[in-house]
Amino acid sequence: MRFRSTLDRFFERKWLRPQQKSTSRFNGCDTASALLGLKSLTEYVVRLMNGDSTQVIVEHESITVEANVFNQFMIACHEAKAPNKALLEAASLTTNGHFK
Repeated sequence: MRFRSTLDRFFERKWLRPQQKSTSRFNGCDTASALLGLKSLTEYVVRLMNGDSTQVIVEHESITVEANVFNQFMIACHEAKAPNKALLEAASLTTNGHFK
């Protein structure tokens, strides 16, 4: 039944309204929104933004490195001097903020 109502909404939006200019940059978005059964173009845009923001966060939360780069990193960590005041303040921001 949902598929039928989605098609009904699509046809209602596209053919029962007065024709809009085909040069509108939102025509494809309107169609996609209707095909997904969403109530408005705004709902479609919000859905896209939520999906994109989740992907961006996932991509930036972790990194994958080659074994030799990891080994060099670990050596640098072991040889590092004590952190200075600016670094300690920056670290305190991450523990008090919303960072992992």
